[in-house]
Amino acid sequence: MLSFGFSINESDKCVYPKFERGKGVIIFLNVDDMLSLGTDLEEVDKMKNFRPSKFSMNTFQLDH
Repeated sequence: MLSFGFSINESDKCVYPKFERGKGVIIFLNVDDMLSLGTDLEEVDKMKNFRPSKFSMNTFQLDH
């Protein structure tokens, strides 16, 4: 996660935030689960593009 620009939250080592130019994504890791939230759909999509190369996963998107 760190090699993709995310940082470690010192209060909770399972939380990885990444904020640039007022936009951001936060990833929560827990054993074999990952939850990602973002302030901008484009930033979340960028993050989703690198994940399959590093992790095996299913993705879901909530409509608002």
